[in-house]
Amino acid sequence: MFDERLFHADFDEEENLMNMINVNVESESEMKDDIPDTLPLLALKNTVLFPSVVVPITVGRARSLEAIRAAYQGNRLIGVLAQKDAAVEEPDRDDLYGVGTVARIIKLVRMPDGTTTAVLQGRKRFRLLELVDTDPMMVGRIGTLEYVPPANELEFEAVISSIMDTAREIIEISPNIPSEAYHILENIKDRTFLINFIASNINKPVEV
Repeated sequence: MFDERLFHADFDEEENLMNMINVNVESESEMKDDIPDTLPLLALKNTVLFPSVVVPITVGRARSLEAIRAAYQGNRLIGVLAQKDAAVEEPDRDDLYGVGTVARIIKLVRMPDGTTTAVLQGRKRFRLLELVDTDPMMVGRIGTLEYVPPANELEFEAVISSIMDTAREIIEISPNIPSEAYHILENIKDRTFLINFIASNINKPVEV
């Protein structure tokens, strides 16, 4: 179920990814970033970025590097979308899912092998309205999506409790997931972030 890469990011720096996980993050509904109507876009293979979650992304494709650099030199905001087919090297509009997450670039890390890793934190969901440019990078016109609270609070609490029970069981029986994962889950107070955090670590294919 869980993708162990989140707990084993080998950054050549004093601050590793585990230390970047803040269990007291803003909820999705509280995030007040001034998000422009157009953003550089980053297409991800086999990965979905969720609001509030911090993930390291290895950036290798030329257009992706251009998008990361442009965003980092500006307001550090970038639109992140999952690809439908990971085999496509130069994705176009039809190759991308229509809903993604605006991310803030926390830092860029030059790895020992020469590749670039961008540490991203999801901020707010968006819908891709139009792909306005593809060279030298993808740029999209977007519309942010507001958080919709659960209609039935009691039912939502029951679902959260069930998810937590399942997550605890998986951590206990999985030798490759460190004990820190259990403590992180126990200390997450925001329920929406809890769901996003667990969803981002489910080792399942990206598909509708």
